Amino acid sequence: MFFKYKALKNNKIVEGKIESHSTTDVVNYLRTNDFFPINIAPIEDHSTLNNLFVKVGFNDIVDFTRQLAIMLNAGLTLIDCFDILKKQTTNFALLKMIKDIDKDIRGGQTLSSALLKYKGSFSNLYIALVRSGEASGKLSEILLKLADNLEKQREFKGKIKGALIYPAIVVIGMVVVMFIMVT
Repeated sequence: MFFKYKALKNNKIVEGKIESHSTTDVVNYLRTNDFFPINIAPIEDHSTLNNLFVKVGFNDIVDFTRQLAIMLNAGLTLIDCFDILKKQTTNFALLKMIKDIDKDIRGGQTLSSALLKYKGSFSNLYIALVRSGEASGKLSEILLKLADNLEKQREFKGKIKGALIYPAIVVIGMVVVMFIMVT
């Protein structure tokens, strides 16, 4: 992540750009180089706009949630969980998302704020539940319940698709028969 800064050095205002993980790291770097930081702001990453259009599939989100919930419930830290998820994931879009979220968490953001970049993949309810889990200290429990709920949704969607196949075939057959009769 890049940051722009304004700082004083030798009674002169200096502006610049630096790559770092967090504002704290930028402040420490500037101070060790005899700068007095005045203003530090993250530079907007234009790839954030692209993240809104990168849609990870629903089944991938269900699996991601279940794996994260199980690992957190086993006592692993978020950083450790994301390290493991990065090694296990083969789906390119999901891997990119996991790497971005991991980078944000390492930069000091909460999981819920890191998920906001991917509103195309995570619903507002999902993000709100994660935020409440973080606030209450019960993130693993909330993620387990969320994973259960998402798996039920996946089952329900599968049943609906299965139930609609037969009527669709009948309608297509009727259209074909009508077309043959008319010609």
